[in-house]
Amino acid sequence: MLRRRLCLLVAAPFLIVVGCGGKKEEALRLFEIKHSRYGCVIREGSNEPYADACDQKYSVAKKDKETELVAMIPSGVCYMRPADCTKVDCLQAEVPCPPGPDKAMPPKSGQWKVEKTDTECRVTPKPPTYKNARIAPYDMPCPDYPEGTVGVRRGLGENRSRCQVDDGFECALDDSTCTPPPAVYVACPPK
Repeated sequence: MLRRRLCLLVAAPFLIVVGCGGKKEEALRLFEIKHSRYGCVIREGSNEPYADACDQKYSVAKKDKETELVAMIPSGVCYMRPADCTKVDCLQAEVPCPPGPDKAMPPKSGQWKVEKTDTECRVTPKPPTYKNARIAPYDMPCPDYPEGTVGVRRGLGENRSRCQVDDGFECALDDSTCTPPPAVYVACPPK
């Protein structure tokens, strides 16, 4: 990661001219990658964040809720960086680069908003981290979701591979007499 300087030596009798010039170092592209259980959200500088499946093929984080700071040098190679690092000389280990917004894959959502129409469902995956990261909604044939379904969420513990209907029913925090209906398990949306 050393900068190379181009020097030119011109020699003539009784005259030697040396001229050195250096290419101005270009700015680094700085990424922040926030991980969650189902994917991650990537923000480049102050640009709009975008969600990705974050399947660890380019990521070194291993735990939920970890944040990675990555810098891309002008040649397209990426390195881990400390929080205050904005120059090449403080970059750390080389890592694979995150995809750009045009190549990001949809995250494995843990929650979906479901709007039923006559024959289809409009499904909107909920973002894994940033509230303003956009994940495109899509239409799908409505599986056997019961009436009143407003959402679906992935189960917890041993039910993690199944999804549970969210029917919008909520008990008030101070209401000890409220009994929620039993969990109804359904097929998870495909994205």
